[in-house]
Amino acid sequence: MSKLSRLLKELCPEGVEYKTLGEIASISRGGIFQKKHYVSNGVPCIHYGQIYTKYNLFVNETDSYIDSEVAKKQKFAEPGDIIMAVTSENVEDVCKSIAWLGNDRIAVSGHTAIIHHNQNPKYLVYYLSSQMFQDQKRKIAHGTKVIEVSPAKLNEVKIAVPPLEVQREIVRILDSFTLLTAELTAELTAELTARKKQYEFYRDYLIKKEQDVSEMKKLADVAIIYDSLHQTPSYSNSGYSMVRVQDIKGGYINEDKTLKVEENVWNLFTKKYVPQLNDIVVSRVGSYGNFALIPNNKCCLGQNVAIIHSKINPKYLYHVLMSTMTRQWINNNVKGTSQKSFSLADIKRVPVPVPKENIQQRIAEVLDNFEAICSNLKIGLPAEIDARQKQYEYYRDVLLTFAETGKTILTDRQTDRQTDRQTDRQTDRQSIIKLLQYVFGYAVVKFGDIASITRGASPRPIKRYITSSEQGINWIKIGDAGINTKYITQTAERITIEGAEKSRKVKKGDFILSNSMSFGRPYILQIDGCIHDGWLSISDFEDYFVPDYLYHLLSSDSLQNEMGKKASFGGAIQNLNAEIVRSLELQIPSIDEQRRIIDLLDKFEVICNDLQSGIPAEIEKRQKQYEYYRDKLLSFKEL
Repeated sequence: MSKLSRLLKELCPEGVEYKTLGEIASISRGGIFQKKHYVSNGVPCIHYGQIYTKYNLFVNETDSYIDSEVAKKQKFAEPGDIIMAVTSENVEDVCKSIAWLGNDRIAVSGHTAIIHHNQNPKYLVYYLSSQMFQDQKRKIAHGTKVIEVSPAKLNEVKIAVPPLEVQREIVRILDSFTLLTAELTAELTAELTARKKQYEFYRDYLIKKEQDVSEMKKLADVAIIYDSLHQTPSYSNSGYSMVRVQDIKGGYINEDKTLKVEENVWNLFTKKYVPQLNDIVVSRVGSYGNFALIPNNKCCLGQNVAIIHSKINPKYLYHVLMSTMTRQWINNNVKGTSQKSFSLADIKRVPVPVPKENIQQRIAEVLDNFEAICSNLKIGLPAEIDARQKQYEYYRDVLLTFAETGKTILTDRQTDRQTDRQTDRQTDRQSIIKLLQYVFGYAVVKFGDIASITRGASPRPIKRYITSSEQGINWIKIGDAGINTKYITQTAERITIEGAEKSRKVKKGDFILSNSMSFGRPYILQIDGCIHDGWLSISDFEDYFVPDYLYHLLSSDSLQNEMGKKASFGGAIQNLNAEIVRSLELQIPSIDEQRRIIDLLDKFEVICNDLQSGIPAEIEKRQKQYEYYRDKLLSFKEL
């Protein structure tokens, strides 16, 4: 049995007593000072507006002061008193309360009720925040533009009044819960901010790349644009949603907060066009250039907005219009001085990159997946907040990615999202590549951006460092690579530890390439050792390539020919330097696809090896067949 259950059983066996607020407290109105009376030092005070904007439930120190002469005419709250804001613009906020827990009395402004009571102040504030009080408050609130609750009516409100010991235990539990909620809210807010930045980065990168490689059209070429009816409607308490400029926020429309119109008004405002699900609405005046998806066909447009009915993939177009590039274009082209407006003519001129339909679909799918994550967080989080005393805020996650064609190269700079940390860049690059592989089947990346490629080094004179000692380091030379072999498993010579310090160390699993004579031939190391300056080493590629796939890729005719064309000439001998290899543009399919390709190529190699003993002609035929399919499998159609 919990402590609270035990206390209730012991102290309230027949139930908790209810009393009116007037029975346990005296209620008075606040004073008459205004914000203009603030001074830097003086008598501490609380203005009613600060109850809504600055303070949570409990206050120990004030942020404002008034002069002592002004204070002489004011009303004061004593330590432990409740201060309630009794006027508001809406019924949901009116009667927000705080407990003054400071050591001295403070001046309180007008539009408040000061509640002096004999209960636990924190318990009383918690109760005044509860749904039980909210239900009673709605019955006594009055007004239209300004909602008010009079102190006389507050006297009639009923409050559950358990013994003080029970109140203290309830406060202890709620305080612990509030602390956990605050921590969680802070974490979720930070996560939301991070995810939003990540979403915006990927979204903008995606759209920017499409601008670079796709046909650019005007919005009027890919959508039909309808203006709103320039009339002021009559609103009602229920009915159809009317979407106004202020309802378009963050790409969404919160229907619960839209003003409503009756059917006859809706018929008038939709006579020209009925907004459809996934149409896009845009604000034109004031907070101009904001876009949102229409949630259903049961709404109409208010003044100063327009509707965009897409003729291409609507979700793709939505993400384009939400991008930073579109925002920058709007800011550079919108007209007006005192009040700028986003004219219909300008809306029609908004540039839109238009890739092929299948690319639009894939991009929309990827971005919608991130939007779904954000929506789940944004919609599901308030549900979690309700489950935890409605103290969480709903947040959305957008993780975006970018799209590119086979000619687009992912660079380190493009993945560096305002950070100099290598681990962050590495994580960004991996995420982008995986999403490119999902959308296009492969990513195109410069080899040097995903692997460490360095030239070997030779201690000189080399004879001084050659050793026969078992403690020596493997000294890898071209003669250690067998004919048609894939691996280097041993060396004929070793060098001393001193010589190794003057050379380039390599480890088991690294690749090495000969950079002269029969240059470009890849080998996989099965030993640790050192390489001279006639080799290039390739390492740190494991996050992107299965080693056997990389071996086949580097052995392919296409890459061998490219290295041959790029190799510089040193006399009569071609030399392959590290910069050439770093500049190679490699197509990277997913790891699963790499394994599938490896399986096919290995089967051809087995056939070739089996035939070598007796059928030279068949060997040659199979070898050519193997090379044909190898190069075919490693060549991807450009999108």
